[in-house]
Amino acid sequence: MTGNAMAHRIDFESLFSLKGRIALISGASSGLGEHFAHVLSGAGAHVVVAARRADKLLSLVQTLRDQGGMADAITMDVTSRESVRDAFEAFDVRFSQLDILVNNAGIANPPLCFVDATEDE
Repeated sequence: MTGNAMAHRIDFESLFSLKGRIALISGASSGLGEHFAHVLSGAGAHVVVAARRADKLLSLVQTLRDQGGMADAITMDVTSRESVRDAFEAFDVRFSQLDILVNNAGIANPPLCFVDATEDE
């Protein structure tokens, strides 16, 4: 490489780093939510995983920590307005900021068109 090319070298690792960022991922106990947790943790984010299954969340948190990541869990059931409120209140007590939200949790039963859904549904 010439001197000029070296001067323009891009540090992609720091450019795309999520170090110092906090990510909250709903529906993180399995599937895509679990995958997103691994990806964001691998990029340096402090990952907060949320879902109904506390045992699965705790296992995921331990795996992420064993891989050198920072991770915590909050139990949350998106079918319960109170559970969601409590989860966000718990998040606010423990963390100073929310930089990334992955709203991955879904409700599969009964099938419902999002556009036609009311808040209660």
